Amino acid sequence: MKSPAALTSSLFLALISIAQLIRFLLGVEILINGYTIPVFLSLPAFVFAATLAAWLWMERKNSAA
Repeated sequence: MKSPAALTSSLFLALISIAQLIRFLLGVEILINGYTIPVFLSLPAFVFAATLAAWLWMERKNSAA
C-alpha cells in the first residue's frame, strides 16, 4: 500500500527545498530577533530537503502495492 503520509511529506519537503533555492538565488535576508540568517545556509538546506523529498518519493514508488 502506498502511504499518503510519504506523499504529503515528500511534497512538503519539495516545497521547502524550492523555497530555500529561491532564497539563495534572490539573496533574501531573514532577520530573527535581531540576528540575520546567512543566505549561504540556504544552499545546503535546499540540498538536504530535496534529497529527503526524493528519497521519500522513491520509497513511496517502490513500496509494495
